[in-house]
Amino acid sequence: MGNLNLVHRVLSKFQKRLPEELAEMNKALERGDMGRIAHIAHRVKGTSASVSAKGLALAAAEIEDLSRAGRATDIPARIEHFRDEWEKCLDEAVVLLSGGDIV
Repeated sequence: MGNLNLVHRVLSKFQKRLPEELAEMNKALERGDMGRIAHIAHRVKGTSASVSAKGLALAAAEIEDLSRAGRATDIPARIEHFRDEWEKCLDEAVVLLSGGDIV
């Protein structure tokens, strides 16, 4: 039961922090701050990988790569893809925390 409590705490913190990261990324995009976007995306990529959210980590990696390449016009679509992956991650977390199996 202790492991489940740890998982719940980690996922809860992740769930709280990610919308803040997305908001910060959007503000950086509005300013044209590609370096800041790359930094945030890199951080989110690592956090996502640490909770085994592979799709989310890949989506963050795409944003990081685009920002490092200065391809600002391609980033909004990737942020939308990231949001889609985030929704999937939330759905899977609910199943996992309720004791179900993710397929």
